[in-house]
Amino acid sequence: MIFANGVAIITDAFPKNELGMGLGTNMMALNLGAIVGYTLSGVMITYFGWRSIFYVNVPIGIFGTVWGYLRLKEIAVKPTTVKFDYAGTILYALGLSTILLALTIGDPLSARKYRDIGRGSCDFHRRNFRRTEAKIPYARPDTV
Repeated sequence: MIFANGVAIITDAFPKNELGMGLGTNMMALNLGAIVGYTLSGVMITYFGWRSIFYVNVPIGIFGTVWGYLRLKEIAVKPTTVKFDYAGTILYALGLSTILLALTIGDPLSARKYRDIGRGSCDFHRRNFRRTEAKIPYARPDTV
């Protein structure tokens, strides 16, 4: 998740002529962090126990959160005419919850289970999403 968000933030923050430098620096930092992180965490766990990982990660996370809150500014222009799609959000949450519940219950290797989930998802979309969302002009991305 951090990889995708980092690239999106860098692409948005850097000008076109410096984008390669920003993305390269990001990839270098990720690779360096992976190499140093595995090595340092192995040493820390060996000598200080597994809890010592949190003594390093929690302060870094707090610092990053505070720094980001104070330093990063919104640069995108927010549209004022687009409203939040409450009906679509509720329908999406219900549909996703239904799929997750169906995947949780029953035999994990049953083909019938996956067939029923597919049918239920299609039926849910056909009945609810189309009927509700077709009436709302700001619910579809192509109308923004």
